[in-house]
This record gives sequence, C-alpha cells and structure tokens, in this order.
Amino acid sequence: MITSLPLSGVREDYTPEMNQAISFLDTVGATNSVAYSPFIDAYRNHQKYGYEIDSSYNPLEDVKGYEQYFSNLVFAQNAEHMADMKANIDKGIGSRKVLANSGFWAQAGAGLFDPINLIPLPFGGAGVGVVRSALRTGAGVGALQAGLEISKSAFDPVQTIEEGVSNTAMAAVSGGLFGGAFSLPMNRRMKAEAAHMKSHIEATERQQDFENLGALSDEELAAARSKPIRNQFEGDSTKYLSAEVKTLRDSAIGSQGPVPLSVDNQARLKAVTSELAVRNLDTVRKDPYAIAAGGTGPIYLSTPIRRVLSAAIPDSVKERMSRMASDSGLLQNLHVMGKTLGASVYQRMVPLKGEWVKADFKLTELWGLSIGTEPKTVLGMNFTEKAVSFDSKFGSGKQQTYNDFLIEINRQRVFKEEPRTEVEVAARKVLDDFYDVWGQRLQDTGLIGNKNKLVADIVKVDGRIADLEARLAKIESNPKFKYKKRTVESIRSQMTRATKRKETLQDSLDAIADGDTDVKPANEDFFSPRYFDHATVKARREELEAIISKWYMDNPFIYVRDKSGKIVKQRLDSNKTATDARAKATVSKILNETTEDADEFFGSGKSMHLKHRGLDIPNKLVWEFMVQNPIDTMKSYVHKTGGRYEFAKMFDGQDFDEMLEDVRLEMMEAGHSQRDINKVGRDFVHMYDRVVTSVMKTDPDRWDNKTAFVMKEAAQLNYLGSAGLSAIPDFGRIIMEHEIGDVLKGLMEVLSNERVRLTSEEANFAGEALEMNQGNVQIRMIDDISNNPRATTKYDMMKNAFYIANGLSPITQFAKTLDSIIRGHVIIKDSIAWKNGTISKQNKEYLLRYGISEEMALNIAAAPHQVTAKGFYMPNTKDWEGGYTMPETSRKIVYGETKSYTKDSEYLPVVVRKNQILFDPDFIKDSFDSKPWTKGSTPMAEDAFVTPQDYANFMLNKEILRSEGFDLGHADLTAHNLFYLTDGELTSLFGKEFNVSQIITDPAEVRGAFARSDYPNAMGLHQYFKYDKVGNVTSPSKVYVDKEKAFMAYKDFRKSIDSMTPEERLADLEKYKNKDKPIGGGIGSYVHRKFVLENLDVIKTPNDFLEFILYHELTHGKLLRTQYQGPLQVKPVQGPARPETPYALGDVTIPLREIESLDNYELRIDQNALAFLKDRQLKFDKADYAINKLAYERHSEQPKVNEETLTAFRTALSSGILNTIMMGTPADKPILVDGVAYVPMNVARMFGMKEDARVRGYSRIESGLLGLPFQFYSYALAATNKVAGSFMQGQMKNRWGGLATAMGAGYLSVMIKTPDFAGDKMEMEDRFARAFDQSGVMALYSDLFYTAMSTSLALGGPNISGGMLNPKFPPREGTMGMVDAATGVGGAGVSITTDYAEGVGQFLNGEYGEGSKQVIRSLPFARMWFWKNQMNEATNAISRF
Repeated sequence: MITSLPLSGVREDYTPEMNQAISFLDTVGATNSVAYSPFIDAYRNHQKYGYEIDSSYNPLEDVKGYEQYFSNLVFAQNAEHMADMKANIDKGIGSRKVLANSGFWAQAGAGLFDPINLIPLPFGGAGVGVVRSALRTGAGVGALQAGLEISKSAFDPVQTIEEGVSNTAMAAVSGGLFGGAFSLPMNRRMKAEAAHMKSHIEATERQQDFENLGALSDEELAAARSKPIRNQFEGDSTKYLSAEVKTLRDSAIGSQGPVPLSVDNQARLKAVTSELAVRNLDTVRKDPYAIAAGGTGPIYLSTPIRRVLSAAIPDSVKERMSRMASDSGLLQNLHVMGKTLGASVYQRMVPLKGEWVKADFKLTELWGLSIGTEPKTVLGMNFTEKAVSFDSKFGSGKQQTYNDFLIEINRQRVFKEEPRTEVEVAARKVLDDFYDVWGQRLQDTGLIGNKNKLVADIVKVDGRIADLEARLAKIESNPKFKYKKRTVESIRSQMTRATKRKETLQDSLDAIADGDTDVKPANEDFFSPRYFDHATVKARREELEAIISKWYMDNPFIYVRDKSGKIVKQRLDSNKTATDARAKATVSKILNETTEDADEFFGSGKSMHLKHRGLDIPNKLVWEFMVQNPIDTMKSYVHKTGGRYEFAKMFDGQDFDEMLEDVRLEMMEAGHSQRDINKVGRDFVHMYDRVVTSVMKTDPDRWDNKTAFVMKEAAQLNYLGSAGLSAIPDFGRIIMEHEIGDVLKGLMEVLSNERVRLTSEEANFAGEALEMNQGNVQIRMIDDISNNPRATTKYDMMKNAFYIANGLSPITQFAKTLDSIIRGHVIIKDSIAWKNGTISKQNKEYLLRYGISEEMALNIAAAPHQVTAKGFYMPNTKDWEGGYTMPETSRKIVYGETKSYTKDSEYLPVVVRKNQILFDPDFIKDSFDSKPWTKGSTPMAEDAFVTPQDYANFMLNKEILRSEGFDLGHADLTAHNLFYLTDGELTSLFGKEFNVSQIITDPAEVRGAFARSDYPNAMGLHQYFKYDKVGNVTSPSKVYVDKEKAFMAYKDFRKSIDSMTPEERLADLEKYKNKDKPIGGGIGSYVHRKFVLENLDVIKTPNDFLEFILYHELTHGKLLRTQYQGPLQVKPVQGPARPETPYALGDVTIPLREIESLDNYELRIDQNALAFLKDRQLKFDKADYAINKLAYERHSEQPKVNEETLTAFRTALSSGILNTIMMGTPADKPILVDGVAYVPMNVARMFGMKEDARVRGYSRIESGLLGLPFQFYSYALAATNKVAGSFMQGQMKNRWGGLATAMGAGYLSVMIKTPDFAGDKMEMEDRFARAFDQSGVMALYSDLFYTAMSTSLALGGPNISGGMLNPKFPPREGTMGMVDAATGVGGAGVSITTDYAEGVGQFLNGEYGEGSKQVIRSLPFARMWFWKNQMNEATNAISRF
C-alpha cells in the first residue's frame, strides 16, 4: 500500500520535526503506520480502558485544538484515554507529513514493503505479458486496499474520503510496480477504485432492499406495486428515498436509547422501504442472470463467469454461461424472482460419476459371492479387497483379487467368451448395462450418429440457416445499425459454415444403411470404449507398432474429403514401410506425443460414419496394451465423455463453436465493441475448456510442464503432512450451511439409526465423497489441472496413501458424507414445505439456487423418500430409479423395523400405529422371491408384481387404505374374486397346482372353443390333456369357463327351484335322469344338478357356482378315471367319443369296460371341487380382497419418478456438498490459476506472437510454471465465493453458530499441529488469530495477511500487526530472508525447490549437518503430523553430529 498526498485532515498548527532529511526507512515506517496503526491503536485502547467510563469526566471540555476530530474524541472515557486518542491523531498527522515530504518514487518503493503488494493474485483475471500483468496485479492490490480503507475509516479520525480513494489508487500503483509495470493511468485507477467502494455500499443497500422485499406479504407487495401507491414517489429519485429512510431510522435513535417513531413516520418508513424494494425488484428483472445483491464488490476475485454475469451484455449470453458453468455458489437475480435455470452442464456432470460407483458396488458384491466373503467397506475403502490383495502378494493367494476378478470379466467380454458361472453372468450384465446406457445417450445427443439422428440434425441446420438469413435481411435493411459491416460478414461466415456442416451430415447420412441404429464401433460386437495403458505401451512400444502395422496392411482404407469436399473411401499404401510409419505415428498419438487426440475416446463423432475410432483395430488384438480393469475404464469414460454429453444435451446438440458464434453475433447485434466481444469470447472458451474438455493443450511432458509437475508434487508430499488437521473446521461449514435443528437432528440420527447411516451412499451416487475410492482428495488443496481419474501407478497409489495417512482423505470423505445425509433431509423437507405452502423465502431461494423449481420440488416431495420416527428424511434414491411416487396419505410414513407381530408371532412389515404408518420395505423386498401375495385367503396372480419395489409399493398402498378406514360398502363385491381376476391372474394362481397351461374366460375365446368341441352348450371345458401309457398327465391342458353363462344359469336355476317344495325339487330332478346331457354339463346333467341341489348350503350364490364350475374343470387335471392295472389297448380314435365307444384321453384310447363309470368319475370331481370351494370360503376375507383390489388399482395407476427428478436431486446434493466441503470449481478460479494467460493482440504483435485459433483478439500462453503461485489456493479461492459470498447474500442459514464451531475446530487444529513447547508460549491474541485463520472463514484474506506479515519481516520491514501478532514461522534475516520473501510469492513449488537447493548448497559448502537436516525435512512424508516433531528432533541431532 502507498498513502498519497491529500492532507485535508492535518491540523495546520501541527508540525513534526523535519530538520533532518527523510530517509527511505522513515517513508516505509510512515506508510505502514498510516495503513495499520488505527487498527492497532483501537485494539490497545480497548484492552487498556475496556468499558469503564469516568462519570465525572466531560470530554467536551478537553478538545481544544482538536475540534475537527470532535466526533471521535467525544467517546473518550477519561482524561488518560483522551490523551492517548490525541497522541494517536498526532501520530497519524505526523506520518502523513512524512509522506507529504517524501518523493513519489520513495512512496512507491516503500509501498513494496506492504506485503499486500507481494501477493500477485490474479484479481484482474487474465494477467498476461509484463505490462498487462502489472495492471492486473495493481487492480487486485487496489481492490484489497479498498476494503482496507473502508474498514479503517471507522478507526482513523484523520482519514478523509479523498485520502481513502487516493490511497487505494496509489496501492494499485505499487502493486503494478511490483508486477513489473511502471506506467499506470492514475485518474482511471482512482475512478475505478472509487467505483469499487461505491459498489460495496450499493450492494449493502440492495441487500437491505431484498430483505425488505422478503418481509412483504403477497398482498402488501401487490399494493406496493399498484399505480396509485407508486405515483406518490414518481418524482423522487432512489437516492432521495434512501436518504429519507436513513433520516427516519436515525430519528429512532436517541442519546438515551431507541425512540419510538410516530404512527405517521412508521407508515412513511414502511411505504418508502416498500417502494425501494419494488424498484430493486424491477432492476433485478431487467438483469435476471446477474449475481444478486451482496455477491459483488471488491472482496471477490475476477473470474470468467463473474465478468460475463456482471457485464452489460445480452441476457441470452449470460444465460448460456450460467447453463454451462454455474456451480450454485452464489445467488442470482432470477432466484430472487422465483425462477431457476436448473443445473448447469458442470453440475450435471458430477452425478454421472455415481454410475460407475454403482457399478463398482454391484461388482464388489458379486466378487464377494465368488470368494464366499461379504466385502467390508468403510469410508469408501474396501478392507476385504486390501486383505485379499495382500494375501495374493505375500500369502497363499488362494482367493481371486477384486482386480483380477474385474479383468477376467472384461477379458471374457472382449474375447466373446461365455461366462462360466452365474456370478460371471451377472457381472457381465453390469458392464453391458453401463455401456448400453452410454451408447444410447451418445446416440440421442448425436455424439454417435444413426440415420434418424442425422436426419434430425439436417433439419436443425436448415432451421439455423433460415434464422441466419432472416437476421441478415433485418440488419441489411437497417441503415442505422451499429457495426453493420462486421456483423454482416459474421452472419455470412456462419451461413457458410452451416452449409458445410449440412453437407457433412448429408455425406454421413448417405453412407449409413437404412435402419442402421447400431452404436457399436467398427470391428466390434458391442459398444465399449478403449483406453491404452501408457506404461505398457512405452515398455512394449515396438510390439504394439508391429500389431498396428499389420492391421493397416490388412485394412488399408480410410475416409477423407476429396477436392469437392465430399467424404470418400480412400485406399492407402499397404507396403510394410508405409504401414510401419503410420503405426509409429499412431502410437505417438496414443502416448500424447502430439497434440492430436488418439482413439481412446469413442463417441467424438469425427469420422464418416460417426462410429469409427481413429484406430479401428479390434480390442482383442490390442488387449494386452489396454487398460483392462473395467472400473478404471468407466471412470475415465465418464470423466472424458460426461462433459460432451451434458453439453450436447443442454444445448440441444449444438456444438460449442456454433454456440460461440451465436454469442458473438448477439453481442454485435446489441452494438458491443469488438474488444468487448473478444473478452467475452475469451471467457467462454476458457470456461468451456474447464468444464467440458481440458485447459491443458500442450504436451504434459514438455520441459516447463514437467518441471512444474515435479515441483508441485514435491511440495504437496512435504508441506501437506498436516492437511487433514486443516480440514477439521469443515464441520463448522456444515453448521453454517444448515439450520441448527437439522444439524442436530442429523447428528442424533447418524449416531443412533443404522438406516440413516446407510444413506451415506447417497453422496456416492451423486458423484461426491469418493476421495478414498478415487484417490483425488488433493484437488481440495491443490489446483491440479492434470488430475487423472485413471491414475493407478505405484506412485499414484503412494500419493493416495499419503492423503489417507495425513487424514485429508478420510476427514474429507466423512465430512462430505455427513453433509450429504443432512442435505438430503433438508432438500426433501424444503420441497415438502414448498408443496404445503410453508416454505420460507430463504429456503425457497436455496432450492432455486440449486436448480430446483417449484414443479421439481413437488416431484421431489412425492418421490419415495423415507422418514424416521423423529422426522428425519432419507432420500433413498435407489428406489427412485424406475420407482413409484409416494402414495397420498395424511399419516406420516415411518421407515424401519416395525417391531409388530401377530398373535402367532408373525412379523408385520407394515402396520398402522396412531397417526403413523410403520413401514419396513426392506423386509417386504427380501420376501419377494417367495411370492407371498399368492398365498393366504385372497391370493393374487403370480405375475402381479414384476419387481420387489412393485410389491413393497402395493403393500404400502394397502395399509394406507386400511388406515383410512376402508368401507366395504364402497367395494363392488357382487361377485367372488373370480370375476375380478384376469385370465393371466387365474392361470398364475391355479395353473401350476392343477397342471393347467391356460385358464380362459374371455367370452369370444370360450364360445369359439365350445363351438369346436362336442359340447357347444357347456359352461366349462377342459381340453388337450395328454397322458402316458399308464394314465399320468404328461402335458398341461387348457380350461375354458363361460363366466356369463354360468352366472345366468345359476340365477335361472335358483329362480326355478326357490319356489319349489323339497318334493317338487326331487320330481323336477327326475326329468334329467335319463337325458343324454354333455359330460361336464353343469346343472344340465343329472349328476351335477343333483349334487348342487344337495349342497345349496355351500353353493349359495352365482359366484359360488361360478367358482364351483372352475374348480370342477381344474380338478380334471388332477383326478383320472380309475382303471385296471393291466396292459392298455391303444388304438386311434375315430369320430366323436360316445358312451358305447372307448373313452378318448388325448392320443390314448382306453376301453370303457376297463374304466370306472362316467357318473361315478364326475361325482368324484364334484366332491373334490366342493371341498376346494369350502376351503376357499372358509379362508376368504372379503374386506381383504376388496382392499387388495383397490390397492392394486392404486398401485397400477401410481406415477413413477421421472429421470429428471432424480437428476435434479442428485445435482443439488452434489453441488451443495461441494459448496460446503469446498474445493475450487471452474466458477471460482481466475484464468491464470490454470497456467494460461491471454495476451491482447495489440501487445502480442510487439513480440511476434500469433492470434489464438479460437480466442479472437488474443494470443494464448500456456505453461505449468504460470500456475505455480496458486498451487495451494484451490480451497481459498472457493471460500471467497462460498463463505464470504454466502454470508453477504444472506444465504448462510446459521452464521454465528457455524462461525463459532469453525473457530473452535480451527483452534483444535492449531493446537494439534503446534508442538507443546510452542503452544505453551503462544499468546492469547495469536491463538485467536491463528484459530480464525485455520477456521477457513476468510481463507484467502487471512492467508494473505500472514503471508504479508512474513514477507514484510523477511524483507526487513515492520510487523504489519504492530507487534500484536506473530508470524506463523520465525522469519530469517539477511539474504535468506530475501530468498524466503521471493520464493513465498512464487508458491509452494518454488519454496520446496529452494529448500532442496539450500540443503544441497549447504552440503556442498561443507555444512553436512545443516545440509542433511534441510534435505531430510524436505523429503516426501517428512512433515506428517504424527511424526513431524520426532523428525525435527532427529534432524536436529543429525545437524549437531
């Protein structure tokens, strides 16, 4: 910081001693005194005087000579306090006099000793080149200084507004000097920093307006927006009304305390604040995608997404950026308006990781079955797998490791071998299902084409061409259009590209056969990606080259464009020399030795058929060179393909280049300059690379990238030995994010409820809490743009072990898991509150911020979540996948063990208890295979339920009906259950027991069968029995029953006999005795009529008779006519079977004389059917049957959860977790963090640099070295938005409780990491400040403060805290202090390299002990928290030796 020259606050009569020349050190001291003394003095005075006031002391009598500072001095508590305050004023004036007499360059140089200037964070965004970098750095320092000046104004009576603005501008100068530039437009800087301060104040006012708006009811808001009310304020400016509000509020504060406002003033205050709130809402509606109040200002870093959303550019441009890269970290205006865009591409990518996680879970379970052990997993670590792997390497190795199991399953699939066991069949299906889903996705979005998709794409391109033509015509007809020439040229250029794209699509369409919907790559039998194992390829490079060369020799064709632009098949030279050269080039691509992408990704759509790889060799030929573990392949595939898929889905198949052209065109049409268009284009390109592809475009093995990689790796493996302890304050963030009641309820349930603990997998399904599994936790602390999801080398495993040992992996995973459990409850609770109309404004904005609209909230509220007895919601999203929505009920459904039993000790998995329904879906699902619904008094069809979830949903619906007091009077029970069962249900119920293949009651089919038989008037018929030679049934039959005929026949029968006496009934029966009636002819035959008459006490209704007929026909399949045991005489049947001819039994004929009489046989069938009917009537529960029927109807009609509901929930869950247990996202980071800088072409041309192919107006510089200073800033950059921003926007639900918890956890972390001897000596001020720093609440700025302090002391400057606080580490003096200051700015990689260099230098100079100590302490794992002290003692001993 540099203080500048306006001295309006200096007393004219005060003149410090100026007899001697002012030295440079005097200027340095004055600079820092002006900057920091007001804070230190205020703190010291508070410590000295506290709150005690001398009642006899009147400060008004003691201000002579200091009248202009009266407003500050009036708070003096006694005479001594007044003297100290005057002395502080004099000191401030004196320091300003020193600066007033110091030269400009002396001030600029002194400003370099303010460590704020020594931290060149990219506040200005894309810092490039020397000059531009200096300007950016200066702007960043100025932003920091602006915040400092605002804070200082409360403590420094000498400071004026003009001085604050000027100081800020001068700070920007010194920051620019340090960055390397010596020219800075001062007037512009001063205006910019003044604007920063103004924006901060305006943001605070806007936040107050939003709070006022939230306090208005719907009726009050409608009234405030009405024309008569608003007309009252028509001539009043917003500034005037704000001043009036301030005046009214100030009038309510008297000298003795609050003073009640008059009724009129209260009404006026309400009206004015309402008007201001409505005006702010109108402003918000004009800029819906901008960051809402409190989320902008000087405390935030300039990032690509911030610049786009804050710029005055078309809404459509901002909307695209939000849809592509938003992380829901900050509230936008549209959320305040009650709207949402849903999840962005970036957010939707994350839950895709959950798909390979689910596959991994299933395969792990199958592996456990294969070795006869249930795998034990804790926090994502499979301890069973570790034990088996250890035994495989060092023990008997009898059991197959998980890795070997996976590779074998994949090998069988690649080589088309049949699985050998049921486990292998199931495992193969897991792989097939995963890739089948992805194949369909890529086809749906056009990343892999088929004929239908290509036709649709051609239609889209035609529409785009038509749209461009219309826009061109409109612009050409407007003579006043701004930038007309370049806009017309841009549109015509786009039309040309669209036309070429249409030609390409048409070529591909012509090349695809009709009906081709296959998504397999060429020369493969199934869809499967391929990734080469680079280590194996490097080790056996020549062998792979030979295999590929032979393939090229045998397959010499490729697809290219001819001179006319048409894609044609071309034959290449197939001689060995040519194919060897091509093979070498291919392997070079595989190893990333060129910038061209190899064929590892399938689905990029680059070749003619859109289904060809760059290398169409079958997988089985290169199996030994492939990544063989399918889970590793899945990880990589999702990582590489997920962004492309979600981008194509989000923007309806539009590619990025086309979208970028639309952005540029829309800005041209809005009249923006080319410079502004280029800036926005730059930010779009960089964000697309971050989200969808990769920022790193150069060879990672290039010297600078490799050097940066080695330096970063050395730094993290040494400096982060206690990183896990630094993560402890994350639990404070969890409390900040959620209401305390939800947190406490969640903690209690986690501790006491196993079912709640099992929901921890929700985080995994959402793509989070995978640190232990994926081994990438370091990206929380480190900006690692080269993170490789497929990293499985020994070094990678060692690094993963490092982060497990230092505690960062397990603590992060546990914190994310805990947050996911609480957050899942909160999302469902708030969704239900929205459904019920009881949601608060803050909670509604919370859901909208995370992409959940009102409609989606209603869907989530209806999804099959679970709830404990204490009201804690559990998402249970596995049941959402194809599952049913929640049935409607007024009772609370409580999930878990019901602890309810029948009198016979039979467990009841669902039961009503008071106002609750206790529901144990797991028990019900586990019983599914035994088909319990087919048993009991009211059995249902075997195929009534397809999945366990179906049956559980039915049982829940059934119990809800019971709980509602189901009334039998509303049930249609006019018939027995036979009338309500379909033919399929009847067959399922009775077919197996009676050996019947089909029961048919459909009238048309029944009567057709009867007409074809010998018994056209029958009511029941059994056909097509087949018997063996001894009369056993060998194949099932069909049974026909005419429901309507039987029903009506019984009614007629009862009508005729009910009026008869018993004697009349016997006489009537005799009429049927000698009639030749059809066999099985029901009441029409003597045997059957007599039997029914004798059993009217059982066959009481038409329904009973209908069932009796059915059971009679079914019994024919079980009971045969009795026959003698001698040999059967088999002969063909000729003509219809009659009593005088042998009785036909299918293809076997038995003489009648050898079989029991037909009447006797039919009577025996009737008796068995009656017994069955009695048994059914005895057990049949009409109420249960009616409830079953209605519950099944409800179940069948119940809607299912759609895929978008599941996606919305999981993206909200994953984004919320990531915004709580933080790491930097694409939205958080300035461009330079990625090691990339964009140089404007007006500067780049001076150095002979070329314009970037994609980013117009800029030359692109990329180097891993550029990102070195920001290696450990991932968390800090995230915290700036997620913590400070959330706090300022009022989105933090539990600010102070979370802060207190984070401070406590921070203190615990500091004390654990600090050696006992140092901790005992630490002053209370240091303990508090260190705890605050460790809490992460102000991660970036507290870190900057301590870095600034250390840098200042290292350079011989003052302690910027005025000695109140001490640096974290004792500064070194002299040359090494200068080195420490310089390397500290360069980042951790530079620091660790310097540590090694220092140690080696000492060793070479003969200081063997010191050199050895330095090198050993710099080694990987040397600073692990659990042995750091012992390591220090050991190296000290080495040094002494």
